[in-house]
Amino acid sequence: MELTRLFIFDDHGKNIESYFIGQTMKLIKEIDNSVKCLMSYADPRVGHLGGIYQATNWLYQGDSMRMVDTYSIKIEEGGSWLHSRTVFSKWGSNNLDVLKKKIGKTFWIRLEPRKHRYIYFLGNKKIKKSLLKTLKHPVLSYPKDLNKLNLEVTTING
Repeated sequence: MELTRLFIFDDHGKNIESYFIGQTMKLIKEIDNSVKCLMSYADPRVGHLGGIYQATNWLYQGDSMRMVDTYSIKIEEGGSWLHSRTVFSKWGSNNLDVLKKKIGKTFWIRLEPRKHRYIYFLGNKKIKKSLLKTLKHPVLSYPKDLNKLNLEVTTING
């Protein structure tokens, strides 16, 4: 099962995120004890390395391993970055030549960083040990440095 979109305002007290995740795990076990693994992602594009998952002992498995790299674009120098899905819905393509023609002016493009993937096993130690042996991807050390992101920006003249 995937946990998505955890957001809590900072003024809600210390450790509220870990408390919330713990209560969510407890509820999942009560509702459906067939769920044995939780998965969640942290988005480095918005400054997240998955600190809450690290603090609550989730296993880190690297990036999201998408099949194709995706790009964000910015069409105004001081503007915000548009995700590749937004680019496609707005201009009907992610092809650079098509975008040059449709946008018709200078814009900027950058590779979107892949999200960090975390998993957590529910159940007793025996179940966790058994599931650990079945993982397709290895457990890795937690990421600690946002500065390692490749956010190189390329100027495209339209």
